[in-house]
Amino acid sequence: MAARGGPMEPLANIDDTLRFSSPCTFHQFIIFGFGSINICLGLAHLTLIIASIYTFVEPPIYLLSSIADYSMIQIISDWSVLLVDSKMPLVTAALCVIGLAINIFGLVACIKASAKKCELKLTKIFVVLCGVLIFAWICLLIVYPLMPRFVDKTILDSHESFIRDYYQIEKPQEYVTAHWDRFQEVFRCCGIRNASIFKALKYKNESLAVVPFSCCKNLDVEDCTKHPTYHNSYINLPCEMYILDISRGANLTVKLVIGMAILMYLFLSIHALTILCEHELKRHYKQLRDLEKPKLLEEHKNE
Repeated sequence: MAARGGPMEPLANIDDTLRFSSPCTFHQFIIFGFGSINICLGLAHLTLIIASIYTFVEPPIYLLSSIADYSMIQIISDWSVLLVDSKMPLVTAALCVIGLAINIFGLVACIKASAKKCELKLTKIFVVLCGVLIFAWICLLIVYPLMPRFVDKTILDSHESFIRDYYQIEKPQEYVTAHWDRFQEVFRCCGIRNASIFKALKYKNESLAVVPFSCCKNLDVEDCTKHPTYHNSYINLPCEMYILDISRGANLTVKLVIGMAILMYLFLSIHALTILCEHELKRHYKQLRDLEKPKLLEEHKNE
């Protein structure tokens, strides 16, 4: 018995290791756990993407949300208006689809790798993809704080574009222009860099208007909108500094987006790497078993 058991003991150890390392219920728990984490991170990430997009390209909402006396119900109403009216939901939807596709691809790759017929190609591709994305997000996190002038210019330009789009048309959507009017009334400012942005307004069919009512020092006096020489009748202070102060406060949202993306792809890549390492370990032990088994059987026969 001792002679029979001695030579076969290494083979038994290899079999035990191989059995322990095979993908089974334990791996399903890993997939479920990482899948749950990634779904939560993905939803949080997409929410932050939407918030950051509207921070930089849809002026009224985040500006109005900073006004203390503006009710939450009205802010939610404003969000719904701009969601319907703006083109930005297309950009947001595209980013959401890309993020969701990457998550689904990763989970499918990991599930296939855990199946009996192991398909590791998808998992390897996914690990490389995660590595590239993590590197790109880290670069963005480093570069973003170094370009404040570009960010400020982009924000101010987007606001000027907003005014041109909504104030200088014959039939403006009043529910949209009202948002900016409200901002100017609260902060007692007029225009972005100066009041000349309102020149030749067609706002509310007032072809002679130079500034909207919200720029008037005395809101009861309508003459200030039509007499450009009466500089004392309307506010000369531009809204630039208020916009930039509020926008810079929103930079945290952008950093959270980047950080959440790095964390999400890091979790996904760790999950995929765990599966690849386990399969590599299994393959190694299987090769070792195949090499040792004939030798051990031959020794057992000779004895």
